[in-house]
Amino acid sequence: SDVCSSDLILGQLQLHSEEQKNKFEISAAAKRISEALEQKGWICEFNAGQSSFRCDLAVRKSGSDEFCLAILLDNSKIYQNNQVLEDFILKPGVLEAFGWNMEFVLCKDLHEDFEQEISRIEQRLELIQNSDIE
Repeated sequence: SDVCSSDLILGQLQLHSEEQKNKFEISAAAKRISEALEQKGWICEFNAGQSSFRCDLAVRKSGSDEFCLAILLDNSKIYQNNQVLEDFILKPGVLEAFGWNMEFVLCKDLHEDFEQEISRIEQRLELIQNSDIE
């Protein structure tokens, strides 16, 4: 199946050293987004994925087993570890190729207008949910 194939491919991507793979911190931005979405009935999982290939948040509707949105955040580690290409181009491309809906959130936008960013994410989630119903 496509899910098994994507799990196999994503699990085989070795983009970082072994040491880095064991360090999956949860950012304050991811926690804030998760708290806001969970208050509105969404379930969020931090660092969803396999190996070193993970998204900051995977979001699903309460009562559903399937995630409907992957959220990637920029953070200082991306820029410090020269992961810009991977995090801005490779991850979104691979996730979309395997049928994931993607949303990229800049931390500066969260800082400048948190409510607007949450509203934007919610609108995307509603669009995804409505398209699944049709």
